[in-house]
Amino acid sequence: MSKMSIQYWKSRVFVPPTNGTTECANYCVRFSYAKQRLFFNTHSPEKDIAARRARDIYKMVTNSEDGVAKAQEMYNTRLKRNTEEGSSVRGDTVGDLIRAVTDMAVLKAITLSEYVKSFRKVVAGVSGYKVTNLSHLSQDDYEVAKKKIDKAKLADITPQKVMAWRSSSISKAVKGGEDRLRVYRSLNSCIRNASGLFARKRLKYLRNLVIIPDVLPFEDIEKLVEASTLYNGKMNALRLAGEAQAELMAKHPESYKIFLLALYCGLRVSEIDHLMWSSIDLGRKVLHVVSNKYYTPKTKDSAGEIDLADDIVDYLSGLNRETEFVIQSTRNPIVNKTSSVYRCKVAITYLSKWLRGKGVDVLKPIHELRKECGSQINKHYGLHATSVFLRHKNTSVTAAHYVDKREKVVPKFD
Repeated sequence: MSKMSIQYWKSRVFVPPTNGTTECANYCVRFSYAKQRLFFNTHSPEKDIAARRARDIYKMVTNSEDGVAKAQEMYNTRLKRNTEEGSSVRGDTVGDLIRAVTDMAVLKAITLSEYVKSFRKVVAGVSGYKVTNLSHLSQDDYEVAKKKIDKAKLADITPQKVMAWRSSSISKAVKGGEDRLRVYRSLNSCIRNASGLFARKRLKYLRNLVIIPDVLPFEDIEKLVEASTLYNGKMNALRLAGEAQAELMAKHPESYKIFLLALYCGLRVSEIDHLMWSSIDLGRKVLHVVSNKYYTPKTKDSAGEIDLADDIVDYLSGLNRETEFVIQSTRNPIVNKTSSVYRCKVAITYLSKWLRGKGVDVLKPIHELRKECGSQINKHYGLHATSVFLRHKNTSVTAAHYVDKREKVVPKFD
């Protein structure tokens, strides 16, 4: 089997024991080259990822005279298997945890960024640091605040302190005139994201790298009761579609494409932003939501095949399909982006403003088109069909947004 094959390295990577008892969190690889016995930590507890990195390490080592030095610099192991010098020392700070999760390389860049940002926000609040919003700070001030937050001990971030911070945040926000239910939703989102760093499936690896408290920071913290998420849109979709055709199709064609893909295909904005012509089969009248070199779907369940209506196929057939992306933009796509910076920001912003001017005055007006699409599917085909079409994880997710009702239901007395 070729050494350029990932399958070859899948059989070569291993998790080495340290001092005969404790296991290193990550897969490692050992091979010989130019009379040297080389050892590398792949920095991943996932075997598939580790095998790919082992293959890349081997290519780096063998492709140039200084390949060994380059590979050792890039994959400078955090845990060294050296029985003579002893085992590595585990950290116990917020920064140590963030570095350990980052080194695992099992999360999408944007997901990791959201988790880290939320956790730092919680830590800043619990520790009494007067930092309300890290994203509003200048780069210099942000680095100062980040270093201070990252020095906090994980053991000091307890569920009791987190709940006290949450209560204080609610009181301050409500006194400042903010809507209570919106505050609840924001805090629930922050805590949910922050707790993602402590996911059970990663803890067994993290405990080898970081001293994790026995009681996790967000353990047994109940979610605040939010407003109902059931969609109760009052959108007149047909009228809105007619106005979009008259006002957007000729003068703002990219915004019009986004409108159609959201309303008639139920696509998320991020899916539209990265949709490629290669994912649309006009002959079969289907659109595929799949990973490409620039984009990975929200979850594995988000991938799927969507049927296209005849009029959508006719419209798309008349467009220039020689470009890579369906939505054209002067911006280049960002690989492994850490924030929601859209390639088609100009067209997205214009459509959002246009929709608000038409009465779709919500926080995410384009996503409201996806909801209306789901509402119409549910009305005519039911909850299961809606779940499949919108590519939800299960029907429970769909049921949280739509009532399974296809015909008028009234009590009848015989």
